Amino acid sequence: MSTTMEPSVLDDVAVEVLNALYWDLALPRDRVHVRCEKGWVTLTGEVERAYQRSLAEADVRRVRGVVGVVNAITVAARATIAGESTKAGLCAGAA
Repeated sequence: MSTTMEPSVLDDVAVEVLNALYWDLALPRDRVHVRCEKGWVTLTGEVERAYQRSLAEADVRRVRGVVGVVNAITVAARATIAGESTKAGLCAGAA
């Protein structure tokens, strides 16, 4: 079995990866960047939540022709909103 791919197949992989990320509405479209090389996909950028980082990788892994994924997406440190800790405390106390 040959692991080499035709250039058109490699282009198709890149297009399919971009398409998969574009249609995932949970991902910010302008904050995730993609580089494809020989079936290996490198994801970079910054997202607000950890699940978005994981979701981007999962989306890419499902694309046919992807050999592997390097997930270098970072999760932005959020500033604590004053009311956020109060809401969390109320929810914890209700349980």
